[in-house]
Amino acid sequence: MKDLSLLFPLKIYEVPIDKKFLKKINSIKLTSYPNLSGSYFNKDQDNSLFYDIEKHLKDTLTEFSYTINKEIELSTVWVQKYNKYQYHDMHVHTPKADLSFIYYIDCTKNSGKTIFFNPGHPYITTHRIEVKPQKNRLIIFSATLPHYAEPNKDNKRLVVSGNLTFKNNPL
Repeated sequence: MKDLSLLFPLKIYEVPIDKKFLKKINSIKLTSYPNLSGSYFNKDQDNSLFYDIEKHLKDTLTEFSYTINKEIELSTVWVQKYNKYQYHDMHVHTPKADLSFIYYIDCTKNSGKTIFFNPGHPYITTHRIEVKPQKNRLIIFSATLPHYAEPNKDNKRLVVSGNLTFKNNPL
């Protein structure tokens, strides 16, 4: 686990992807939306994906929960596939989430990086972190962190993303 929390509330884990889970993700029918770059799938289309992801990430999310001394639960999940030149504009995941994650399922050295900025950006900019996509990499970060995905330079960038909430702490 790589801890970048001195600059950002952001942690990086390596979570191996087993063949059964990869087969499930690759079998999902993704939908393109005119106002979004990339193809998407969200949990509202198939709750079995939500439970498969929750099961697959359970140990890592439990470890993370101990690290921050708060119980967390998976609240939303979606899959994103980026083809060449596709990207995701700057955004945050609040107010419906406390934490968010990006889990790189497939990518190459030409896949677009994820760029994170400190809370308060663009009004106050003190730090910027570039995270290079890497298969099996799971990034958990504060939902308040502004971030974006750079334009992709391949047809491989496939991620599972989602939001986490603190248990017994209504938003």
